[in-house]
Amino acid sequence: MPTSVYFIRNVAIIFFLSAYTVFTVYRNAKFINTSFALTSTTRIFNTSATITTTTAATATATNAPEHPPPDPAAPPNCPTWKPFAVKQQGDKDFSNNCRVIVDENPSFSVTLCESMRECGQGYFLIQRKDEVQCAKAMAKSIAWEPEFDAWMKSTIGPDAFTVIFSGPQRASPSDWRHLGSCQYKHPYRLTNPGNYTVSITHTHAEFHAIQEKKRTWQRIVNEPILVEFALDACSTLCQPFSVRSVEEEWRKMKGRVPVCSRVMPVQGVYLRSGLEGMVDRERYKYDAFKVPYF
Repeated sequence: MPTSVYFIRNVAIIFFLSAYTVFTVYRNAKFINTSFALTSTTRIFNTSATITTTTAATATATNAPEHPPPDPAAPPNCPTWKPFAVKQQGDKDFSNNCRVIVDENPSFSVTLCESMRECGQGYFLIQRKDEVQCAKAMAKSIAWEPEFDAWMKSTIGPDAFTVIFSGPQRASPSDWRHLGSCQYKHPYRLTNPGNYTVSITHTHAEFHAIQEKKRTWQRIVNEPILVEFALDACSTLCQPFSVRSVEEEWRKMKGRVPVCSRVMPVQGVYLRSGLEGMVDRERYKYDAFKVPYF
């Protein structure tokens, strides 16, 4: 069965599912890791083809700024239960629908850009305000190989952040890119619609997270930039996924799920568990002893 259940009590665990995504589960919380293997075979293989094949036309369409739908009254598309190309998601341009959500922080400003056509898709633009400090960090030598040094400066940048979504889904996407001048783009794509809170923390500065020329411990900043910002991902328009609904869909397929790819990471979602999503053994314990797992 393509569903792994993790029971977590009084412990903090970090799950590394792939090179692109890090999920963090905190104390006294329970989330169920559910993969996208429930998608029909045709859709899985079509999506895999999209992930592994990038044509010039696809790249152009992906990078073009998104415009409002022809009908302003038309609702956006609800999220679907299928994998997606993480890198191509980060190339999307939602610059026509942006708003500043953090400006009072002395070190950084944060802008949220959201899709006008797709629920739960967007990105955060995090900009360091001090240009002198940015230039000083970019002038440092951080790697022994000049090519690698230049790549880390152009692609990763001197600062590091964590972006954590809490709500119907638990997610902390780690695919970001340095746009230059200490501006960072953190894209996200949520699978489960609903109401979320988003927190952003500045974890490292001046390449301390990745520099390889100093044999010293990484200095951690851990400065909160955004704390529990309310984000609505079509909570009133779309039907959310639950552990029970995903399990029922798997039963309909009678176990006929596609084989996992050998070259692409297996994507999945941590869904919040509740009374409506408990599996049989959880329901038995709750009915008998009134002790929930969540």
